[in-house]
Amino acid sequence: MNSAIADPLAAALDGHRLLAIRGPNFSGRTDLLRHFCHGAAGRIYLGPEVYNALSGLATSVRQEIELHAGCALEASSAMAELEELQLRDLLEQNPGMLSGGEQACLAVLCGLALRPAHLAIDCALEQLDHDRLGKTVRLLSDGRGPTLGSVVTDNRLDEWPIEVAAVDIEQIRTAPAAAPPVPGLEPEAMRQAETVSAPPIELRSISASYRKRPDVLKDLSVSLSPGRVYVLLGPNGAGKSTCAKVLCGVLKPTTGEMRVGGRLISPWKSPGKVVGYHLQNPDVGLFESTVLAELGGKARAQILLDAFGLRPVAHANPLSLPFPVRKRVSLAATIGCSQPWLFLDEPTLGADAASIAALSRIVAILAEKGHGVIVVSHSHRFRKMLDATFLQMENGRIAPA
Repeated sequence: MNSAIADPLAAALDGHRLLAIRGPNFSGRTDLLRHFCHGAAGRIYLGPEVYNALSGLATSVRQEIELHAGCALEASSAMAELEELQLRDLLEQNPGMLSGGEQACLAVLCGLALRPAHLAIDCALEQLDHDRLGKTVRLLSDGRGPTLGSVVTDNRLDEWPIEVAAVDIEQIRTAPAAAPPVPGLEPEAMRQAETVSAPPIELRSISASYRKRPDVLKDLSVSLSPGRVYVLLGPNGAGKSTCAKVLCGVLKPTTGEMRVGGRLISPWKSPGKVVGYHLQNPDVGLFESTVLAELGGKARAQILLDAFGLRPVAHANPLSLPFPVRKRVSLAATIGCSQPWLFLDEPTLGADAASIAALSRIVAILAEKGHGVIVVSHSHRFRKMLDATFLQMENGRIAPA
C-alpha cells in the first residue's frame, strides 16, 4: 500500500462512519480511493462501473448476495438491508437485468456482505434515486456499515438528503493532481452540426415485460414532439430504461403500437433508425479501437471531438480512458449516429458541476437543431438547467409531472 497517499485519507476518516471527499473530475479523487484500498486487507473499492463489482457467476440476485456472504441469504446479515434497499422483490432476477440504480444497491449490499473494515465508493451512488440514496447513506452512516467507516466521492453531494462529514481533496492530497486527460466540454461547437427534421412520436397502449418481471410497462401512451427536451422522472426500476428500449427497437412490446410522423412502424424490425439510445453503462456501447472511429470518422465526428473535449484522445482506445471520459465518448458516439431522436440515460454520471452545465447546453443545442431529446437523470442540478417538459413514470405508465 502507498502509505504516503493512503495515510492522510485514513487520518481524515478517523472517527467518522462516513466521509465524503469534495472535488471536481480529474482532481485525484479516484486515485486517492484506489491507493487507499490497494494492497490493504479489509478495504473494498466500488467504482462508478458498479456492474464490475458483480461476479458474473450468479444467475439471480439471491445467488449474488450468497456468493459474497458465503452463506445462505437467510443466515446472513443482509436481510434487513435487503428490505431497506428495496431488493427483496428482485431476488430471483438476473443481476444483469436490473436497472443501473438497482445494480448499484446490489453492489453496495454485496460489498457490505464481505464485512470490510472500509468501503470506498467512487461516484457509484449517483445512480440512485432520492429515496434509495437516503437509505444507502443512512446504512453507511450507522453501525451496520463497514467496521471502520466508509469514504465516498459524489458529484451530487449538495443534493444528498442527509448531511455527512466532508473534506476537500486539496486538504488530503499529498501530490499535485495529474493533468486532465481531456479539456472541458465546448458546447458551442455543436452549433456547427447540421439541422435535422425529427418526426413526432406517439406510443399507444404499450405494454412490455421481461422474463420473471412482467408488466414493466402497462398500457403506456405518450405523444412526443420534435425540437423539445423531455425529462422522464421516476424511481430506480420504474421502467424508464425499458421505455427507451421500446423506442429504439431493442425490446418488442407485448401490446400496443408506435407511430412516427403518423405512420405505424415496428422499430424492433430495424432498431436504431429513429431513436438513438445512450446507455447508462457507457462500456456496453463502445465497439471501436479508437475514439475517432467510435464517432464515425466523418465531418460530424470532428465537431463532436471539439464539443466533448476529446481531440487529445482521438486515437486512444475508448476503454482505456477514465470513466468520465468514456461516458463522454459514449454520449458523443450516440449523437454522432445522427438519429432524429435521442434518448440519453443518465448522461451526467461521473460528471462534475462544470461538465453538467456544459452537457445541459449541448442538450439545448440539439433541440434547437431539430432533434427530439428524452433525458433520464437523477441529478437535480442537471434537470433544473434544462428547458424541458417533465414526465413522470409510475406504475408502468407516463403522465405529466
